[in-house]
Amino acid sequence: MADLNKIKRMSLLVQLAQNNEDDRSKHLAQARAAMDDAKEQLANLQEYRANYLESLRGKMSGASNPYNLTSYQQFVSQLADAISQQERVVEQNQVFFEKIKSLWVH
Repeated sequence: MADLNKIKRMSLLVQLAQNNEDDRSKHLAQARAAMDDAKEQLANLQEYRANYLESLRGKMSGASNPYNLTSYQQFVSQLADAISQQERVVEQNQVFFEKIKSLWVH
């Protein structure tokens, strides 16, 4: 009877350890997904900016009025700000992922 109780307690401990590992694995996967999503959004913004600037060069070859030039400059500046902000998000997500990863390994 004592052996049966010991086996039940050990089984419970094994189950608790497995649940803990499953939770850590889930958190690691979520952190990786957030980091990957942030990187993808950054790449999309950078690609959009490159395409926009390329398109803008074609438009600039003809005559443009000063209002359009100012408007284009403001939009490019907003894109640069969005990219800078997204770079910070990527960095924060990378730091968080590395922290979760280090906890998962230990």
